[in-house]
Amino acid sequence: MIKTHILRLLLAVNLLLACALAALWFTPARALRHLHWQPPAARAPQFSDPGSGLPARNPVLVSSFLVTLERPLFSPNRRPVPIAPVAAPADPLASIQLQGLYSAQGAGAGGIFARVDGKDRRIAVGSTLGDWTVKGIAGTEVTLARGADIQVLRLLPSKLGAVAPAPPAAPALPAGAIMGGPVPPGAIPVGAKPPDLPSQVQDPVLRQEQERQEAERARLALRNARRAAQGFPPVQE
Repeated sequence: MIKTHILRLLLAVNLLLACALAALWFTPARALRHLHWQPPAARAPQFSDPGSGLPARNPVLVSSFLVTLERPLFSPNRRPVPIAPVAAPADPLASIQLQGLYSAQGAGAGGIFARVDGKDRRIAVGSTLGDWTVKGIAGTEVTLARGADIQVLRLLPSKLGAVAPAPPAAPALPAGAIMGGPVPPGAIPVGAKPPDLPSQVQDPVLRQEQERQEAERARLALRNARRAAQGFPPVQE
């Protein structure tokens, strides 16, 4: 009996739903509804205030971000790393010593020999020395330019015969000491010619040749000292 009532109730609900769908689909004249699409009415655009629909601007103060720079997050003491001051480069002309000039074939060829910061350098015309550029050579004068600044260096002649001050003389040994044993360090044997003292020559080519000759004389003096200690006569090579 209960199942019969439930079945009748479900049939009634289905009938009501079918009637509701029929009312949505059909007109009172039994014609289907909404078969043709109706375009909406046209609306004229409004250009008076194009930004009216946008959200309002929220101004941000840039100065508020400076706190992050002044107190960095990844710094142990929350302080920025100090920037070391950059030292200005030294002027190479403050310590330059002009030693010689050389020439070559062609316009603007040639250059100078100079000692800069304790180092011998060969600088051709047109090359740079720090911020300075070697512009040209006229006689014994060298012109260097750095922008609008002009510097002229003059090669001063040097005396080839000028000798440096002599060091303290080493004590000479008597002849018996030379014949009896080896020569002590720093002593000059009797009869041996002491090596010449180096001359202060500014030209690098002449200075190199002079150093070679002095080295040869020093080796000859040492050889004669050893021969004299052994009782042999000195050599003149």
